[in-house]
Amino acid sequence: MHTMESHYYHTLFFISFFSLIIFNPSHSIYGQHSSSEPSLPLDTPPNLQPVSSPGPQPELSPTPTPTLAPSSEHPPVSVPPSTNIDPTIEKICASTDYPDLCLSTVTPLLKGKNDIVSVLEVAIKASTNSTNLGLIMAKKLANMPGNTPEMVSILNDCTNSYDTALYNFRNAMDAFPGRDIGTMNTMLSAVITNVGDCEDGLSGMDSPLSNCADKVIKMTSNCLAIISLIH
Repeated sequence: MHTMESHYYHTLFFISFFSLIIFNPSHSIYGQHSSSEPSLPLDTPPNLQPVSSPGPQPELSPTPTPTLAPSSEHPPVSVPPSTNIDPTIEKICASTDYPDLCLSTVTPLLKGKNDIVSVLEVAIKASTNSTNLGLIMAKKLANMPGNTPEMVSILNDCTNSYDTALYNFRNAMDAFPGRDIGTMNTMLSAVITNVGDCEDGLSGMDSPLSNCADKVIKMTSNCLAIISLIH
């Protein structure tokens, strides 16, 4: 009887001992921490703050585009500006007061022709076109707000001058088929006077119309020089 009770108390002791080991959170076999200790996810740094917007990023320098050197098999060819100009046209324009202006205005309009009469015809047409642009400019400037009465008067005179110059150009072209040299000389000389009156009125003023007038006068002067070559 005494032996059974002793065995009973020994069994109860071992049950109680193992219960304390298994159910004590701080000594659990699963290694769990006490509920009083905060837990953090693995690999997560503490005290991170949310970022509302990224800060300014450093600008990256663009990668330079490589430049290929020209092949030695096909070296660049430099073409002189006068290569494509007909020598006959160049000689005609050389007789004028403004050869470069002559070449730049008549060459694009000749379409393969190079005789004096054809050069004169396109020179008069080019001068007429520039005069027409001057007339449009004079009208536009005269109607701009803020002009003084004096400026309006000057620009109106320029409008009349360019209008008359166009009339004289038409008369010169009408005399062209009959090769009426006298009439052409008279009409073209009148054009220089007409546009010159506008240029005089604008003297001392910074106006785009002054540049236009100067160009028309030079182009018309070239026309008169070309007429002198006709025999």
